[in-house]
Amino acid sequence: MLTIYLQGGLGNQMFEYASAKAFAKKTGAELRLDLSIFEIHKHKSWCRPYAMDIFAINNPKRISTSLFEKTKLHLLARPKQCLSTRLLKKIHHIVDDESVPETSERMLKNATLYGYFAKEKYFKDIRDELLKDFRFAKPLDERNSTIAQQMQETNSVSVHIRRGDYLNVVNSKVFAQVTPDWYVKAIQLMKEKTGATHFYFFSDDIEWCRTTFSNIENASFIDWNTGKESYRDMQLMSLCKHNIIPNSTFSWWGAWLNNNPQKIVVAPKHYFVDEQADNRKRESMPKDWILM
Repeated sequence: MLTIYLQGGLGNQMFEYASAKAFAKKTGAELRLDLSIFEIHKHKSWCRPYAMDIFAINNPKRISTSLFEKTKLHLLARPKQCLSTRLLKKIHHIVDDESVPETSERMLKNATLYGYFAKEKYFKDIRDELLKDFRFAKPLDERNSTIAQQMQETNSVSVHIRRGDYLNVVNSKVFAQVTPDWYVKAIQLMKEKTGATHFYFFSDDIEWCRTTFSNIENASFIDWNTGKESYRDMQLMSLCKHNIIPNSTFSWWGAWLNNNPQKIVVAPKHYFVDEQADNRKRESMPKDWILM
C-alpha cells in the first residue's frame, strides 16, 4: 500500500493527492490518505484542516495521534540533512519529492510519501481520472449558478489576487510579489489574445481589488464565497474560459480544472524569492501556460 501524508491548504492537498494517485497507478498499489497531521496539529494557527471532502474521493484514510506518530512527524518536519530524519526515512520507507526519481517502483509501491509533490509532470498523464476525482460534490447555490451561467455565455476570464498571509513579514520574504502593474499587463495581454469581454475577480481582499482595479471595464468582484464555502471560488474559476493566476496553488488548480481546450492561462514567471526554489517551482507549470 502507498500512503501519503496530506498537509497544507486545499491546493497543496490536491497536488499531494494527484501525485500520489499517479504513483499508485504506475506501481499497481492501493492508495491510502493519512490525515494525522491535521489531527495532531489542529490547534496550531498554521495548520489548515483537511479540505478535500468537497470532492467524492473514497480512498482509505488513516489517522493516528500516538506518541510514535507525533515523534515521527516532528522528525520529518526537521531539515532533511539531519541524521535522525534521514534514518527515519530509510527505516520506514518514507519518500519525499527530491527522492522520487531515485526510488524504484518496487520500493515506491509500499512507501509513505511526505511532501507537497507540486509538479504537474507527476500526474499529467492521468488528467481524465483526476478531473473525475476533483468534481465538486455539492451543486452550486442559486447565486453561484447565475454567475457560472454568465461565465459560460461570455468570453470570461478569472483574475485571482492573493494578499492576506502573503503580506506578512515572513511570507513576503518567501513568495515573489505580484504587483497591480503585473495584473494590468496580464489583463491587457488576455484582451489581445482572447478578445476577453468580462473579468471576474477573486481575492481574500476583495475590497482592495475593487479600489485598485476600479478602472477595469466589464469587471465583477466575487465577494460572497467565504469560510467553508471559499472553495466555490476555485470552482467558479474553473468555469471561466481563461484564467489569470498569481503564485497560488488555489488558483493554479482553478486554472488546471478549466476544461476549455482553447483556454489561455497567464501566470507569474517568478513564484518564490529564492532562485533555486523558484526554478524548481516552474516544473509545476504546464508548458502551454504563459509565464510573464
